[in-house]
Amino acid sequence: MTDDTARKAPRSWDFLLTLALIVVMFLFLAAFALSSVTLSATSLACADAGGDCADNPVQVGQLISTYAPVAIALVVLVVSIVRLVRRRIAFFVPIIGILLMSVAFAIGTTVRDTGIPEALL
Repeated sequence: MTDDTARKAPRSWDFLLTLALIVVMFLFLAAFALSSVTLSATSLACADAGGDCADNPVQVGQLISTYAPVAIALVVLVVSIVRLVRRRIAFFVPIIGILLMSVAFAIGTTVRDTGIPEALL
């Protein structure tokens, strides 16, 4: 077996592991989406409090925590498919995607929390 045919040989373990991790990534995405919706309900306290809240951090943080995980998941899905089609190792791409989605959600939540006074959280 030459080096070229060894490189072109299908890696079923990589395909199955990547597929399973993509499913896990989309489960994380569903959890982040649900959490983002419930976090927007906590910012409704700002509407009742009048002028105590800073609107810009709340809005920007909500946008980051809502849309950044979705964008990251779509990019990770495309990159994973391209790597699988090219027969490259791809299982690490969804793992990195899950980590990036978690960081983006945490950043969005932190930014949102800076605009809400401590008494309203």
